Amino acid sequence: MANYEDTGLQVQPMDTSTQEFKDFQLLIKAKVQSATLEEKIKIKMLGLKFQMEDYLNSEDENIIPVGHFVKKALSQLNIKHKTFAKYIDLKSPNLSKLLKGERKINMEQALIFENLFDIKAELWIALQTKNQLAQLEKLNRKKFKKYTIKDLVYEG
Repeated sequence: MANYEDTGLQVQPMDTSTQEFKDFQLLIKAKVQSATLEEKIKIKMLGLKFQMEDYLNSEDENIIPVGHFVKKALSQLNIKHKTFAKYIDLKSPNLSKLLKGERKINMEQALIFENLFDIKAELWIALQTKNQLAQLEKLNRKKFKKYTIKDLVYEG
């Protein structure tokens, strides 16, 4: 089996009870504390991006609305919903619906989120598309199961 040096991946579970690990944690915490505000924001948004990618790639049937991730970004950056809505020219009730998953984001908003949070517009849209497909499939599962290549080939 290849080791970390060969692949860049960790292949064995990390022992979090060692002094070495605890020292490493302290080093990371010190680095984060000494980071500039801009660096701290980048770190927070990178963490959010990883969460979004994890959700996108998961097989979990639970739907997490795009608004959940917008809400997380605002929370991590201590931005009030009203301030955010005004900044992106969105009425507060519409933002509220977006955050609750009752309203979809559009392409323009995805581009705004990309510029603000440094998370690609494509990722925002991909999350929304995943959710829309999952909802549609849940509601119409029987309808879509009737379409098979076998029926098409033998009927045609």
